[in-house]
Amino acid sequence: NDLSQTTADGFLINPPDLRSNTQRIFVPRSALDSLTVLAVIGGTNRRRKAAAEDVRQVQLFGE
Repeated sequence: NDLSQTTADGFLINPPDLRSNTQRIFVPRSALDSLTVLAVIGGTNRRRKAAAEDVRQVQLFGE
């Protein structure tokens, strides 16, 4: 979760519709009764495992 978008006065929300011209919406805390997070989009911190070396490949030049 990115808490840098949370202020004491309210929340900045990025709408999911990429075709709209609205980049962010400010919602004051006093306008909210409750807030439910449906999903969080973010990068993963895991690294992929290195691919196993293919032993079927014929070596043209020996090293």
